[in-house]
Amino acid sequence: SFFVLLIAIQLFTCCSTSSIFSQVVGKEFSVTAIKENILEASKLENGLPKMTFGENGILKGFTGCNTFNGSYKLQSNLLSLEPGSITKMMCYDLIEMDFLNALKEITRWKLEGNNLYLLNDEKSVMTLIMNVN
Repeated sequence: SFFVLLIAIQLFTCCSTSSIFSQVVGKEFSVTAIKENILEASKLENGLPKMTFGENGILKGFTGCNTFNGSYKLQSNLLSLEPGSITKMMCYDLIEMDFLNALKEITRWKLEGNNLYLLNDEKSVMTLIMNVN
């Protein structure tokens, strides 16, 4: 029974949500949808918004207009994002406000392959795809 317990502990440890989130850390993701609005890079003045989840809760990215340096808090599958400081360039796309407003609504996350889904409970707030270089 000790052996069974050891296997159970290893299974739990290997597949915990924080170890799954480690697949996200250090990778850049492009935002492909905000709520029902599917984003197309070719239709945006400055391309798709982007986010990188760094070590120690550091969040960096691009709003579609300005860059930001913020933070994230992760507890199991609960997630909160804070954009922090943002540059103040003038842009004509309205995507930045949609992006920043959506960040405030995010409470959970789900990773499926290269797709990262940022959710409010079960409702999709943002869809991102991992940028593979």
